[in-house]
Amino acid sequence: MGCFSLENLTASLTMSGAKIASILASSPLMIIVYIVVIAPLIAGIFYYRRKPGERAKLIVLAVVLVGVVGLIFALNYVTVNRSLNYGAWVNGSKIYVRYYDNDIFVVNVCKANISLLTKEQAKSLLSIRTNGISDPTVDVNMGHFKLKNGLKGDVLIIGKSTKYVVAIRAKNEEALVGLPGAKNFYANLMTLRNTLCNIKEGG
Repeated sequence: MGCFSLENLTASLTMSGAKIASILASSPLMIIVYIVVIAPLIAGIFYYRRKPGERAKLIVLAVVLVGVVGLIFALNYVTVNRSLNYGAWVNGSKIYVRYYDNDIFVVNVCKANISLLTKEQAKSLLSIRTNGISDPTVDVNMGHFKLKNGLKGDVLIIGKSTKYVVAIRAKNEEALVGLPGAKNFYANLMTLRNTLCNIKEGG
């Protein structure tokens, strides 16, 4: 959920990496992947155990398939750091967005173009995923995307319950942050921006 304090001039909308990793690991798509990988191992055990002298082949099969499963978990671990929080937050006069691995988009809050989109509007902007994760079964899009408007997209849109996405644009780059509580975060962020930027303009 978003939080806001005029006293501290801060706002945040984040989700823990551990929760994101759990969502991805338990998604229907990943369950299918696990089944596809594990099924040959089970079939191999039943097939080779009835054939004398085929134990070596079974061991090779097991090593390969276990290696594939390990690679899947390793990729999941690399792309989502469980010890970090992902999303958007304000520190001082800057907005930070961690959207993939430890990649962070940073922009001055007074210089950013900030808008609120529905999730459908935000997803319609996505053109090509250049490096990241897309899992439609749990409605997750995160990572580096090319947007249809030609901008570089830094995307973190997670969860079927998410209805709104905060778009933060600076020059040729745009961050799209969609997490539960995005609408409240946007309202808090605009209040903070008005307060902070008016203070700066007033000297």
